[in-house]
Amino acid sequence: MFIVKQHKVIGFLLYDELLSGTRSLVFSTYNDIVYLSQQQHWYGDGAFYTCPSILYQTYSIHACYDGISTPCIFTLLGGQSEEIYFDLFAVIFRKMMEFQLFIKLRTITIDFELDVTNVFTKHYPTVTVRGCLFHYGQALFRKFVDIGLKTPYKYDENLRDWFRSFAAISLLPLHHMLWGIQYLVDIRPNYPGTQEFLDYYHSTFGPFSRFPPYMYNHYRNITPRTINYLKEQALASIMRLQDDLGGPTPKRRKNNVIPDECLMKLWQRYDEGRIDIPAFSKAAELRYFQRAPKK
Repeated sequence: MFIVKQHKVIGFLLYDELLSGTRSLVFSTYNDIVYLSQQQHWYGDGAFYTCPSILYQTYSIHACYDGISTPCIFTLLGGQSEEIYFDLFAVIFRKMMEFQLFIKLRTITIDFELDVTNVFTKHYPTVTVRGCLFHYGQALFRKFVDIGLKTPYKYDENLRDWFRSFAAISLLPLHHMLWGIQYLVDIRPNYPGTQEFLDYYHSTFGPFSRFPPYMYNHYRNITPRTINYLKEQALASIMRLQDDLGGPTPKRRKNNVIPDECLMKLWQRYDEGRIDIPAFSKAAELRYFQRAPKK
């Protein structure tokens, strides 16, 4: 399979050599590389269950424009390390420069993978790295479960509101997030383990942690705030095939994301001083966290 565009010929297999000493494969087309170079916001996501056993993981890079997500690059990587990711992005950027493309990348949203973060922090500091809001909430909820707060979370609405507010503060202006965190500390529910949870939050997502607040701040961000939809997109073809073969039709998942129009109105009210942090937090409790099971 070959794509011909402006006298350029490129196979879908873009790269089949070593990345940091391990064999890896990179797949793309000329059109997709051109399109990706023109987009300001990229989304990177790794997966293991879809990778052939002879390699370590799949990693895909997507672009989102005008609400439409487009997968542009697929890779099969032989490992998971900062060196491999550095070589991968070097291959991508080098290919774009070979095509004499202007790279407009401004942000890349990832799943808090430190190795990818380090690549951009060290080598591409003009690119803002954002953490996926879904993975942020997922990490916090795992800690909630580990310290024994799953049952209280199930039955105590105040505890649920307090926990979900950790998502809401990521939507505050960056310089207001510390006020939001302090507010949550001040109203901490009286349960054994909540202090341990706060300690975990500060050590993992606090101002001096590996993933400081600017990484998961999504104030005025109306591009996708998670990369979770990328996995659903990758599985869509598999689900369609299952349906074609006579399998059960998959249940539709309820969309729990607050519409961006409502969020824009909420930001406007906050910026105008019509609501304070507690009111903003209550209104903006995004449903990225697990809900209490039905009784």
